[in-house]
Amino acid sequence: QNNGKLDKAITRITNSTAGLKAIAALPADQSIPAELIAKARVIAVFPNVEKLNMLFAKAMKGSGLAVRRTADGWATPVFCQFGMVDKGWTTMESKSPTVVMLFMDDAAFKKDHIDISNTVAGPIGSTLNDADKKGLEGVRVVAYGLTGEKLIGVKIEDSDSIQSNMGIDNAMNKPVFGKKGNEVFWAESSPADMM
Repeated sequence: QNNGKLDKAITRITNSTAGLKAIAALPADQSIPAELIAKARVIAVFPNVEKLNMLFAKAMKGSGLAVRRTADGWATPVFCQFGMVDKGWTTMESKSPTVVMLFMDDAAFKKDHIDISNTVAGPIGSTLNDADKKGLEGVRVVAYGLTGEKLIGVKIEDSDSIQSNMGIDNAMNKPVFGKKGNEVFWAESSPADMM
């Protein structure tokens, strides 16, 4: 009835979880600062990202999960995907890297298409120094790429020559949950809702 979507969903969940576990297992000085994770309202993870060689450019696309912080921890993850053309992403050496995006607010997830332009390369280390904090002021999205056992910050610049898009994958959410991703995403209360 779900045309194999449930099997694909299980694979995507398993791979996304493995990607997060691999990042969590990195030494603190080579990972995402805990302070930054604590501030993130949404974490999206895309395992086994596919690199594409196009006629005049290089591109990447991936499918994964996005999870929103709530008053009780984290809400039910929803399926999402992204695709983009940009030189910055192709600096990752691995053929199938894991990409993680930290969203400092969740407002963009009110729509099915999420703006990921002007994404900042995340700092690496156990803590945020003063320069990191200043550089992250007003930033909406911070991104990382895991290539093998090395984590790097990844940047998306806003330009007419760069195409970037992240979306809620309702082709997966509807068969799995019986509803659209946004309905699942906002079904549980957030810290802001509790105030």
